[in-house]
Amino acid sequence: MNSTFKIVIATLIWGSLGVLVKQINLPSLEIAFLRAVIATLVLGFA
Repeated sequence: MNSTFKIVIATLIWGSLGVLVKQINLPSLEIAFLRAVIATLVLGFA
């Protein structure tokens, strides 16, 4: 997969999460931590 395509897809996925995060009833610190863990796992296997 082209690296530019990966960057565009990652930007679309992580940028669109703001709409979903507003609906989650967790503290912002916990949401940020979970997003960082998920991103690390996803990028680690990419």
